[in-house]
Amino acid sequence: MDKSIKSASTFFTANLYGSNSFSNKSQENIVNLSKSISQDLITKSVNVLFIGFNEDCSCFFCGTNKGFYVYNLNPFRERFHREFNGGIGIIEQLGKTNIVMLVGGGNSPQFPPNQVVIWDDYQNKQLTELTFSSEVKSVKCRQDKVIIILYEKVVIHKFDDLSLIKQYETYINPDGLGDISGQSGYQVLAIPGNKIGDLRIEMLDTNKSYIISAHKQELSQIRLNNNGKMCATASNRGTIIRIWDTRRGKILRELRRGIEPVNILSLAFDLKDTALCVSSDKGTAHVYSLIPREDAMEYEKNRKSNLGFMKKYLPTYFASEWSLMSFSVPSGATSICGFIPGDKSTLMIITKIGKIYYYRLIPEQNLIQLINTDFYDDC
Repeated sequence: MDKSIKSASTFFTANLYGSNSFSNKSQENIVNLSKSISQDLITKSVNVLFIGFNEDCSCFFCGTNKGFYVYNLNPFRERFHREFNGGIGIIEQLGKTNIVMLVGGGNSPQFPPNQVVIWDDYQNKQLTELTFSSEVKSVKCRQDKVIIILYEKVVIHKFDDLSLIKQYETYINPDGLGDISGQSGYQVLAIPGNKIGDLRIEMLDTNKSYIISAHKQELSQIRLNNNGKMCATASNRGTIIRIWDTRRGKILRELRRGIEPVNILSLAFDLKDTALCVSSDKGTAHVYSLIPREDAMEYEKNRKSNLGFMKKYLPTYFASEWSLMSFSVPSGATSICGFIPGDKSTLMIITKIGKIYYYRLIPEQNLIQLINTDFYDDC
């Protein structure tokens, strides 16, 4: 159900640079939103605790110390929001619906941090909750399932009656890593294995599974593409991203971000699986082509080292593919990345300090162009 609630308060402002991706009406909506934002945030002292996308990046949501907000991204508009007396540390939206999963957070949580509340914003009420013996680290939901990620366990419940389907023990998982594909008929769960650096792939429809030795260090990111056939992983070293075939448990590509250790903050496939975006705590983002090299135009191919002949001596370094393009996020803040649905050339970077950047990717000109900036400042 797609419901928009008009609000006296507003969360975003915009500084427009013009874009072919956004209609005049969308730009007008953003400008209208900007008129009341500054005073609103000053008087309400809103602090952002959590940011995230829904499964296809058509919506963006954030948890704050005083509630939560859900926004449509293209065209840009507020979907709905709720103000509470306490904070929301985790939020997950069910598709594009008015149903969200909430976990309390911040200095004064609205709900216990070991509880997942299922909230229906159309009815403006809590439907039910799931309570656990330890703190909830992350929540994922797809169609008929709710996945709860705990420190050393992943639990799957049916969405309709919340009955337990299955649970898996994992390696310590303080960041709540894990993902589930959104397509029906081929549901894939990707979570940490039981050993450091291991990736566990579970085919929920066929009960097949793989344990993959993905990295030597602890995992820092796990991301499935939309159909669940590919999984991208990174370790806490942050120099290598690996793409895995979930049907066979085999590596497809090895992508090099750099040589200095960084914290990878976000991985995102475009919906056609032709590109992967990676953002890090260095304030940089990298875009990699996933088009098979034999099918790609020259400007669509990832860079490779000119010293490739030395890969027999340093195989990992010289055999890896380097990014097609990279750029700095102006704020240099904690960020997540995603592609506009159906438009692999428009990329979004959303920062936790309150700014959203839209970029146009023009690989044939080796150009990345900032086309739009929205911000929820003073957070």
